[in-house]
Amino acid sequence: MRQRLITLALAGMFSAVSGTTSAQTQHVDVALVLALDASGSIDGNRWKLQIEGYIKTFRDKDVVARIKSGPHQRIAVTMVHWSGANEQRQVIPWMILKNDADAEAFATAIEKTERIFKGHTSVGSALMFSAGLLLDTRFKALRKVIDISGDGAEDSGIPAMIARDLVVAQGITINGLPILGYEADVELYYEQNVIGGPGAFMVVAKSFEELANAIRIKLLSEMTNLESPRYALLGD
Repeated sequence: MRQRLITLALAGMFSAVSGTTSAQTQHVDVALVLALDASGSIDGNRWKLQIEGYIKTFRDKDVVARIKSGPHQRIAVTMVHWSGANEQRQVIPWMILKNDADAEAFATAIEKTERIFKGHTSVGSALMFSAGLLLDTRFKALRKVIDISGDGAEDSGIPAMIARDLVVAQGITINGLPILGYEADVELYYEQNVIGGPGAFMVVAKSFEELANAIRIKLLSEMTNLESPRYALLGD
């Protein structure tokens, strides 16, 4: 059974990038997948706080300045909504951000996205789908990163630990944004089963109200080569 899961996981990873090759390769400092938990445990108010946190972050002057500070002075970013084993969607296509206007365009794109899922929780499947996007050959990135948020452990799909190991083997870093308040010990689950790869870390939000600050701190760290703490806890 374990070998079958691994085989299916690998197939899912590579199928996600079929047909994405482009004649022109773009060099970026980081290629970043923002993978947002859209499972049933995220009610309407929590979803709104999660979305507003990302919008606010990409309108933050410090975040834009950090984007401009790298060797290539640009990043590639996309957004994914995820829920159960077969519920992942790239809701915003890859965008290159290099200035205030690009960051504002991405924030506006987030505002226009509509929630698609409200199902089960498959962290592992979300990681595999996101990794497939990062294998897109249009980008030559100094770092490839999945930034995954969530408020609980998987209840369906590929086990997160197996997915993590497969993804990390592709040279991808997985950073976590566990959100407390719904499921006990979710931060330990993310630390032990989800995050991995070079410089991997997580920022823990003690509530959804703390999300905007957590997202800001996390993205500032992901857009730089400075070493990040492996575990950071926010909130009182």
